[in-house]
Amino acid sequence: MNSPEPVRITGISGETCPHTGRWSAFIDGSLQYAQLQQEQIMPEWTDKNGKVHQVRWTLLERDDGGSVYVPKEQ
Repeated sequence: MNSPEPVRITGISGETCPHTGRWSAFIDGSLQYAQLQQEQIMPEWTDKNGKVHQVRWTLLERDDGGSVYVPKEQ
């Protein structure tokens, strides 16, 4: 039986960041990176016309060395 692929931890603009570390978001056709702090509000993206958008951030690396994947259910 194949186990499912691991799922990375993500967050949406306006949510509280769950882990300090390096995050990425696919914005306007390219990957953008941000160093976010735990408990920080995850940032929105403002386009060239000044319109604010929610984005989904994906955790790439945690500063505490922990896993970047959603824990598997037992």
